[in-house]
Amino acid sequence: MTHPRLYDNDYFERMRGGSATCGAYSGKLHEGFLKLAPTGRLGQMRVLDAGCGRGELMTLLEQAGVDEVWGVDFSPAAVALTRKRLAGSSNACHILEGSLENPALLPAGHFDLIFMTDVVEHLPASSLSQTLHNVHHWLCKGGLLIIHTFPTLTLHRLFRFYLKLRGEHSSLVQLDEIHCNVQTRKRLQQSLRTAGFTVQRLWLQNDFAETSSVYQSMKPGWKRTITNIVFNKLLKSTACIAIARIISAEELILPSIYCVSSKD
Repeated sequence: MTHPRLYDNDYFERMRGGSATCGAYSGKLHEGFLKLAPTGRLGQMRVLDAGCGRGELMTLLEQAGVDEVWGVDFSPAAVALTRKRLAGSSNACHILEGSLENPALLPAGHFDLIFMTDVVEHLPASSLSQTLHNVHHWLCKGGLLIIHTFPTLTLHRLFRFYLKLRGEHSSLVQLDEIHCNVQTRKRLQQSLRTAGFTVQRLWLQNDFAETSSVYQSMKPGWKRTITNIVFNKLLKSTACIAIARIISAEELILPSIYCVSSKD
């Protein structure tokens, strides 16, 4: 089981621009997640952010007028940051500290929509299996599960190789502790089906600039410039994507996996 000690205030200070953004929110990543929700129905929905982190998505859900917004995280630091961000919010927001592996944490069949964004890769295989079964249990019939996980296994292996070449052993150990279950499309799809979900749509996307903490932490200079050119321009080109499909390298140049599944 992944230990909450890994996800302390220092972790959230380093993650995607840091917790200094705990007030106003300007990120595009979570805005993209919100757009995947059923349009026109959010006002009547009960929505759970499973692994709410700093509460960015919960903030957007509340602003969108969701009837009930729930957030759960096993990290005390995450829960504290989320409560700070949502201080003064409506009574429709509920923030819990607890493990997604606990089936009794939330009521059965209660939620119309559950988000699991950047959670899957942090859960060991057995923990992920139990969590997906629990999420299925917490969803109402016809409810939806929206998943985002980054990076893909191909990019993760490449980054591990880079750290190994540079002799950054402490960074490598920390990476393996935190990203302990990085996915492929096939692996994620199988896990969801085993948990009882119907996979409606599963796709790859390049949102590297919004998702990568490593990229966002880079100082202005030649490294950041080259990384930006490669991931945000070259790899997004139509020609590059077409070549990647031919040689089965899509999971390298499109390093985020998205999935929308349902409980039928």
